[in-house]
Amino acid sequence: MLKLAGSIDPRRIENRDLAERLRSFEVGLRSVTIYLEHTQTEFGAPWAVGFGTVDAQSASFFLGRFMESRIGPVIGTLIGGSTGRVDLSMGVVPSEISGSRVRFLVTDYDIGVVGRLS
Repeated sequence: MLKLAGSIDPRRIENRDLAERLRSFEVGLRSVTIYLEHTQTEFGAPWAVGFGTVDAQSASFFLGRFMESRIGPVIGTLIGGSTGRVDLSMGVVPSEISGSRVRFLVTDYDIGVVGRLS
């Protein structure tokens, strides 16, 4: 499993309704942990490739089958030796929205390494 840390800027979310809903969680979106897993985990729907939770303090996402893909081990190696940054885009469907948290199912994701590699 690989672990990434970063943040999500609600202004960069394309879905304006979702971006507006997440504005109350801006502090939690400053501390996002993303786990790239080796195997498929049950995510709650047959089409889901991951899940995530955002609350007032932090956010975490678990993305499955990353290392099982052809490019996963290559990207994993690049991430480990990167002097740049990782860009990640995700398609999400809210599965639970409450006053204290939002849960998502991830429909797809794309990851890339940006910057100079050594």
